[in-house]
Amino acid sequence: MSNQGEFLKYLLRVEPDVRAFIGSLVFDPHEREDIFQEVALVAWGQFHKYDSARPFGAWVRGIAGNKILQMRDKLSKRPTPLT
Repeated sequence: MSNQGEFLKYLLRVEPDVRAFIGSLVFDPHEREDIFQEVALVAWGQFHKYDSARPFGAWVRGIAGNKILQMRDKLSKRPTPLT
């Protein structure tokens, strides 16, 4: 099986869990989707570093956690509108 096929097999198997993890921490549906797509891109780019002896879902959720923290950090630096 090609690297791409193997990656897709792993990702599709854990996708519902990863989406649930992201959804438990990010409430905006558009931001959730953006984060999932970013996670998938990072996971694909780093797939050569994945250790198949370890759980793929945990590895991808770790990437998702980092992306969520990056998003929160970026949002915290936005100026607060005065109303």
